[in-house]
Amino acid sequence: MTAADASSAIASAQMLWRRAPLWRLFLMSAALLTLLFALFPPTVRMVTPDGIADRGDATYIPRRAHPAVAAEPPPGDIPPAQSTGHADVRAATTTAPTTATLAMVTAKPRAINNESGLNDALMGRLYKGSVTVDGFTVPLPPGTWANLANSTIAQASASGDAHFLGQIRDKRLVGAIRIFALRSKDTPGQGFTEVKSCTEVNPGRTFVVIDAEMVPDGHQSCWTIRNVYATPWSQWADRAVKISALDRAAAGDMTAKGVTYPQDFVSLTFTRTEKWGLLEVMYLFSPETAGISSNAVLGVRESDWVPANIGRYPEKLAYVEKLKAWGTAFWPKFKAAFDAAR
Repeated sequence: MTAADASSAIASAQMLWRRAPLWRLFLMSAALLTLLFALFPPTVRMVTPDGIADRGDATYIPRRAHPAVAAEPPPGDIPPAQSTGHADVRAATTTAPTTATLAMVTAKPRAINNESGLNDALMGRLYKGSVTVDGFTVPLPPGTWANLANSTIAQASASGDAHFLGQIRDKRLVGAIRIFALRSKDTPGQGFTEVKSCTEVNPGRTFVVIDAEMVPDGHQSCWTIRNVYATPWSQWADRAVKISALDRAAAGDMTAKGVTYPQDFVSLTFTRTEKWGLLEVMYLFSPETAGISSNAVLGVRESDWVPANIGRYPEKLAYVEKLKAWGTAFWPKFKAAFDAAR
């Protein structure tokens, strides 16, 4: 560019400056803003995935996701107790048996402070010594017991409650108790039907004691020993499988808790009835606690513990003999509990 051209450009700019005030204002504003930006630069802010403002000097740490809860495969289901003549007691319920209400709790090591191996929030209240059901103070074997299922019972002439208690060690069921307690609605009451598990021959029954003459709808007093084949518990969700509603609810509760159980139990069933009331309690013991295993079988008739097979196993016969001795000593306590509830 020549000197003449430069002089002409300057002259044109001076003329534009004098004649264009709006252009002059924009040019001055732009210069001022450029100066302010250079003197006071803005602070850069970044928003993290958590919505937390990051000023450039912080390190973003994402929140830990809650662990997924894996569903346990359903375990087994206790078969219904062999008929005692009180099938209507177990079937006629006003409400369906209820199971524990479970929340997805993240177990902390300090929360697992009982022999069950489960979080305290899953166990609920535990019982020792005795438990009161419909006015009957039911004696319990040693240890702690959790209420796994319960329901109410309604008959035309009587009403009461049913409960399924369990003793759990390291997420394994080592004992169970079924309780059926009823009271007549009228005085003296119409009584209760014949306890057929005591009066009729039963192929699954190992031992029976009849305390006195059995009078249907009146005084009945007896106890028995038999095996309980627990494999059907695994089908608790299948309504086509014929198990009692109380057992079905307890099995579902144990599935939710991740509790397993052995194939076989030995059950001592104590029954007392008068016209005014009925109390039937089944105490289920696991031979595993005595170090006695059972052969895996496909049906109850093949179980080692039925009368037709138990004779081949001296250690199993000895175990039943010990339970006979326990039942003989326990029977007076049971009768006293029944009489005290009148």
